[in-house]
Amino acid sequence: MKVLFVSAVPDLRGGAEQVLLDLLANPKVEPVLALPGPGPLDTIAARLNCPAIHFDAGSVLDVHRPLQWAAAVRAIPDMFRSASQLRAAARKHGCTIIHSNGLKVHIISLVATAFCRDLRTVVHLHDISYSAGERMMWRLLGRFADRLVVVSKPCWPDSALAPNVRIIPNGVGPQLMAPARAARTEIFRLGYVGRFHRHKGLLLLVDWLAAARDAGLEFRFHFRGGVDPDNPQYWQSVERKLAAANLLDRIQVDGWRSGPAVYDGLDAVVVPSDCPDPMPKVVLEAGAQGLPVIAQPSGGIPSMIEDRRTGFLVSDTQAFVDVVTKLIRDPRLCAKIGTAAQRHIASEFTLHRFHERFDTLYAELDVSCDSPVGAHDRKII
Repeated sequence: MKVLFVSAVPDLRGGAEQVLLDLLANPKVEPVLALPGPGPLDTIAARLNCPAIHFDAGSVLDVHRPLQWAAAVRAIPDMFRSASQLRAAARKHGCTIIHSNGLKVHIISLVATAFCRDLRTVVHLHDISYSAGERMMWRLLGRFADRLVVVSKPCWPDSALAPNVRIIPNGVGPQLMAPARAARTEIFRLGYVGRFHRHKGLLLLVDWLAAARDAGLEFRFHFRGGVDPDNPQYWQSVERKLAAANLLDRIQVDGWRSGPAVYDGLDAVVVPSDCPDPMPKVVLEAGAQGLPVIAQPSGGIPSMIEDRRTGFLVSDTQAFVDVVTKLIRDPRLCAKIGTAAQRHIASEFTLHRFHERFDTLYAELDVSCDSPVGAHDRKII
């Protein structure tokens, strides 16, 4: 199966791009990667022996959330031009499916396949709609895509899934399935992993950490990730709040790390997302490493954590303090939760299962290629 994967960015910005790399690694797919210009993903594609092409997205890249309709209208000419480039690239490389990965390229991909009997679309949504306008956009994507994939149920704006919508959760590879961790011998170390993004609840996290300190708990906290390039001011506000709370002596900013080293030296991971979070991969990765995750029950997070068995769901500051207190005082509880999390991930959220689910979805589209009806009439209804 030859698939043209379309990325909204040429670099590794967050979880969506990490999922893209997982898609490219599917052994049953011959991938071609389309990027909106040169970047680090070119190098990764070359290492994977994956052909990479560039398309000119132009002002489409200026469309951001929350959606500004004026910017969207200005982007229409560039949208049609880039769609033509994608369509030509798919046919040149013999791809029958265009799989878009990122909000900015979903519409481009749908335009590229419009009225084309030889091309199908898979729209891969990693986002939750926050407004009425976005909910309408999500439904339109579902209406015109041959298949729309959401990473968790909260990503779809309605209580019932549309007939062509599939839930395919993210997965983690075997390299992240770590052996059991040694007993803790140092001060308890908590960590946050990922982009320093305004939807990730880092300002709320400062309140949690201050309350834990005021409760007399001894800990160190590690930030492992980097500043969101679209909003660097957010991290500056977090730094100011950490300083105002007199927490800097307990904080360490480690920068980006890769692979299992991301979680080295940590005893637990905190995911304080105060906006609905679709399906943060850090929950899966930390669980695969045998680490307890303490997370807000927002978005798709409850689908990954069984509260107090494979991790902890906390909705307020006191609940966070109570959980950290238990983990610090009882190292055996830390190990017990971490082991249960690892088993849960191994049974439900492996990269192998992730690939199997997409293989099934691609096969649905491939089987229907012989149908005489038009491209967007071929949805299963």
